[in-house]
Amino acid sequence: MIRGSVLLACVALVLGATLTTACDGDDDGAQPTRALDRTPAATTTAGVDTPGPGDMTTGIRSVDAAVAAVLAGDETTIREMLVYQLVPCVTVQEGLGAPPQCREDEAEGTPVEVLPGAQCEGFFVRPGDVQLTTIVGQSNELYAVYRTPAGYFPAGAYTAVFARGGDAEPPGPPPGTAFEVVLDNEGVTGINYGCAEDAPQLVQTRQLTDAIVGP
Repeated sequence: MIRGSVLLACVALVLGATLTTACDGDDDGAQPTRALDRTPAATTTAGVDTPGPGDMTTGIRSVDAAVAAVLAGDETTIREMLVYQLVPCVTVQEGLGAPPQCREDEAEGTPVEVLPGAQCEGFFVRPGDVQLTTIVGQSNELYAVYRTPAGYFPAGAYTAVFARGGDAEPPGPPPGTAFEVVLDNEGVTGINYGCAEDAPQLVQTRQLTDAIVGP
C-alpha cells in the first residue's frame, strides 16, 4: 500500500523524547477508554481471527486487524497492511532521522518508497528491508491502544503498544520489552521496535495519555 504524499522532512525519535513530524487522523468510531476485555471471543476482523483470551475491540477496523495479526503471529497480514510513503532520497545522510539514502541508480531527490520506523532513534526503511520477526509472536501481549499526540513519529492516528512474550530469543529484543505499531485508518504507518524499555516506560517516554483501550 503506497501513500501518495511526499514527505519533505523527518525528525528522529530518541529514547526519552518524542520529536516532531506531520501527523493527523480521524477516530473512525473509536470507543471510550476502557480496560482490556478478557472475555474470549470468536469474531473476525479483516480476515484475521481475533484471539480469544485477552481479546479487545476498539471499533477501528485497521487497529483491530493489526492487533489480531500481531497476537496471532500473522506476519503476512501485517506486511499487507503496511502503508509506505514517498520520501526524497539523499546521497549523504546527516543526523538522526535523515531521509533514506539514494541507491547507485537513484539521483539525489528521487522519491522512494519507505516505512518510517524507530529503534532508539528514527529511520526510514525500504519495503524489502522491513523486519517483522521481532513484533510477531503467539505470546506477545497487548498492553494498550492510544490516540497519538501531535508531532508523533512514526506519524499516525493511533498506536498499539505490546509487550514481547517469553518466546523471544536472542539476538532479538528480550521478553517483556515493548514495541508499538502505529496506524491510521488505512493501515500500519510505522513501527517503533522499542529501546529495551517495558510497556509502562515506553508509554511514559512517548507521552501517550489518550487511551482508547487502557492497560
